[in-house]
Amino acid sequence: MTPSFHGAEVERRGSTLVIACHTLLPLFALAKPPSVNAMNLEFVWHAELGRALRTVCRFTVLKPEEPAVPVERADLSLLGAVEREQIRYWKPATVGEIVFDQWD
Repeated sequence: MTPSFHGAEVERRGSTLVIACHTLLPLFALAKPPSVNAMNLEFVWHAELGRALRTVCRFTVLKPEEPAVPVERADLSLLGAVEREQIRYWKPATVGEIVFDQWD
């Protein structure tokens, strides 16, 4: 599998979060550490870490409700034909599963 993002685990005050950074787009998202066989990230919000990321870079830090938008409600008109074909094939349920995918 080739994910569309890089991930870094951060431990803070006894809890661990993953910072997911898209490989091409200036986007960060925070998630729970995935289990070994998980294909999708479970997005969460951590206000202090979100503010810190916004302070040190110009990337957008997504709040959990943004990647949780159902695919049916998303505007996919700017995607290319190949990207739309991948969506039809993999059948993601949310925008987060499209943006932070782990497809081949």
